[in-house]
Amino acid sequence: MVRMSRFMEIAPRIWVATSRLYQTTATVIVGDDDSCLLIDPAWEGDELAAIAAWLAECGLRVRAGFATHAHYDHVLWHPGFGDAPRYASRRAAAYASEHRDYLRGRLAADFPAELRALAAVLEGVDLYLAGLDALEPYVRQAALVVPGHGAVGTDAAARLAADQHYLAEVLAGREPADARLADPDQRHSYDRLVAIVSER
Repeated sequence: MVRMSRFMEIAPRIWVATSRLYQTTATVIVGDDDSCLLIDPAWEGDELAAIAAWLAECGLRVRAGFATHAHYDHVLWHPGFGDAPRYASRRAAAYASEHRDYLRGRLAADFPAELRALAAVLEGVDLYLAGLDALEPYVRQAALVVPGHGAVGTDAAARLAADQHYLAEVLAGREPADARLADPDQRHSYDRLVAIVSER
């Protein structure tokens, strides 16, 4: 079985690996004291174990985890990451708490039970759209962007603008003209987002 691709250092002290499923990216940002922030560790049980082994091999300690959103492939954890706090946007954390059984149920039948129990345990932080707005000045200076899915790119400002436009259209009750909606999984995510917004 093909394992998650090895971590690649895309910038000083920033490492990215890509899952064999959905091109989900796992990102490690290393601090000066060899502690790190672990973002979206994914996907399969063996991939999570490989991430834990890589961190141990590098002598890195996870200080915090972060889930970019509350899809089941972004809310995973492994005992080898330790008991660091795991954060997400306030709404994502609330969704994960309310729908924990559903998110865990979406994992493959052979997903290890001890890892299933660790999935979707998040603490809330600032709202997602406000977070995007707060990131804007930094994004405009960024040389690289690491998406939750897909390839590392150099078009950070364009991706931020696309996401801001997408969310603004949803909040205004309009369907965004966005090529991502041609993908069935993205369409499903869009439908869920519309349902969440309609409950506000």
